[in-house]
Amino acid sequence: MKNKLFKEAESLFEKNKLEEAEKLFNKIVENDPNNDEAFYYLGRIKNKFQNFGQAINYFNKALEISPDNEKVKHAIISVNNILNISNSLYYENPYTDDDLYE
Repeated sequence: MKNKLFKEAESLFEKNKLEEAEKLFNKIVENDPNNDEAFYYLGRIKNKFQNFGQAINYFNKALEISPDNEKVKHAIISVNNILNISNSLYYENPYTDDDLYE
């Protein structure tokens, strides 16, 4: 069952008040380091900020706590797909600023 603090953090997340939600989810995991849902939300917040490394770390922590959590597995796959696409685009069309100086 979700406590009041978790519900408040979740509500802030849904309202896209991510910095505020992040603070509350961090408080939750400080008090309950086995709260896989809070780690999942922290991963989603980092993902929205395009901080993919930290997102993966939070998702992995959630998966460590709850190995059968399918939504966490899906989130990890999604972030990995974003990173793979980003890497593919970079290597196919590496940015150079040579044309700027001609």
